[in-house]
Amino acid sequence: MVANKQQIDGSDALSLVPDDDRRNYKRAYVVVSGRVSSDGDHSVDCVVLDLSANGAKVRFEEPVMSDEILKITLAGAVEFEVEVAWTNGVFAGLKFLDTPAKVAGVLAGILPDGCLEF
Repeated sequence: MVANKQQIDGSDALSLVPDDDRRNYKRAYVVVSGRVSSDGDHSVDCVVLDLSANGAKVRFEEPVMSDEILKITLAGAVEFEVEVAWTNGVFAGLKFLDTPAKVAGVLAGILPDGCLEF
């Protein structure tokens, strides 16, 4: 099933994930630069592939394994604390540690309206 794309600020880069996705929070397909860092000085670039009020799917250059609390910076501007929910090779699911309402408020200008309802 192909999701319908929505126009956001003249761009169709975002699209809602199909309705048959059974997640609690609707996700939007995105292509956003990110940087994940630990408490130390270590950080690694990533690409955010989908985003919701609860988490993000990201792609790294190399496989990652972590059970610690990390920080992700989206588009060089917005920072959230996250934990790694799952990994699969170079892909990882990150769960935001802030409440979905807080995340949705911060990402209101990025996420389509359907992703802000929960």
